[in-house]
Amino acid sequence: MGFDADELLGSMVDTHCHVQNDTSDDPLQTETTKDLIWSCREGGMRGVVLKAHGWPAVRLARELDAACEGFRVYPSVTLNSTAGGPYPWIVEMAWQLGARYVWLPTWSALNDRNSRVSFTRIMVDRGYNGFFKDIPESGFYTGLDEEGGLKRNVRDVVDLCKEHDLVLGTGHGSTAEALAVARYAKSVGFERLVFTHPHVGISDVTDEQVEEFVSCGGHIELCMLETEPFSGCMTAERWVRICKTVGYDHCLISSDHFWDWKTTIPEQFRSFLTRMHDAGASMGDLSAMVEVPRRLLEA
Repeated sequence: MGFDADELLGSMVDTHCHVQNDTSDDPLQTETTKDLIWSCREGGMRGVVLKAHGWPAVRLARELDAACEGFRVYPSVTLNSTAGGPYPWIVEMAWQLGARYVWLPTWSALNDRNSRVSFTRIMVDRGYNGFFKDIPESGFYTGLDEEGGLKRNVRDVVDLCKEHDLVLGTGHGSTAEALAVARYAKSVGFERLVFTHPHVGISDVTDEQVEEFVSCGGHIELCMLETEPFSGCMTAERWVRICKTVGYDHCLISSDHFWDWKTTIPEQFRSFLTRMHDAGASMGDLSAMVEVPRRLLEA
């Protein structure tokens, strides 16, 4: 089977696509969320999961989905304090409004506040969300109790995602939190679990921890942001080695598209898929990986 990036794009769902703008209108993006969605549709993709760090975008995603014939825009909710936090009743409301993907806290995660690659610190340093620096430590969430066990409210979120066949991402929590969620998910038979961009520097994960996460039934997000020149934390060659170890059917590719100085999402995928193929992934391997989002999202 010869390599064909456009054929792969036809099945591609980007599971990590941010609304434009997300947490601030400064700097104002030159493209709107509608522009972003249209470029993905015209670029030959199958769909996107629309994510918001800030105010939930469930209704916006539904409206865009209805306007895009032949293209899916899946609603999601991120359980930051702006949505109400990591509690099952927030998930229940989002599900009732059509959400298919749930993220545990991102900028509201205590681990994000304290990590070496902190979204909140980046936004403060760049002058976009200065209020983040005024949030006390008690205003951030952790999924672990004092004994290192998974808190009841997070267990309830996992249970509800299992009940409604929702996808759950680990957000910006620590590796210890992600593994605790994975172990609990395994105990209740929940497998629609995704380790959110584990190598971007928020989690500092090892290959052995990735393998344990997958052994619990979870999936690994290959975030193209991690291979950007300014990041430099991952290479296509390392991703291929990880995928071969855990299985391409337990990995998925996403853009984490946030700033519009990047190329279009379809072009990002074409480039990334080509680099993965050049690093040793076959067309069959990449096809298996590209099908993962649809399998997780379409219950």
